[in-house]
Amino acid sequence: GDVSHVPPGAELYPPTRIEPLDGGKGANNDASCYRADSSAATAVSDSDAFYDDPAWTMLSRMRMLPCLSDVLLCLSTQYKSTGMREIIPEGIITSIFGILAMLAVRSPGAAGAIARHKGILPFLVSYCLSPSNG
Repeated sequence: GDVSHVPPGAELYPPTRIEPLDGGKGANNDASCYRADSSAATAVSDSDAFYDDPAWTMLSRMRMLPCLSDVLLCLSTQYKSTGMREIIPEGIITSIFGILAMLAVRSPGAAGAIARHKGILPFLVSYCLSPSNG
């Protein structure tokens, strides 16, 4: 099986600090505007994780397989409704294959999920094997 060494959620996303914009030194110490560090902390955490292990970050934090599935569902719907290959820009399919290959090599679990998915491979295979319209 595929062993996951995902750290606890608090380690992935540290708690948010909320502080007044003026440091609490405003009139009557009543600050009405606040600054939260959650976006900055999350961005730093995600970028550090991506540099350490891009494929795992794409699988776990970015949920790349569900995202690709949604993209392919939209492409599939457009392609089936028009029957025209020109609907899908030329480099998209190659890029999707590259991403899927990278994820499958990184994780046997991801490779199995790609192979068992009801939409990803069937669409790609039928699209790539269909004759060109033009």
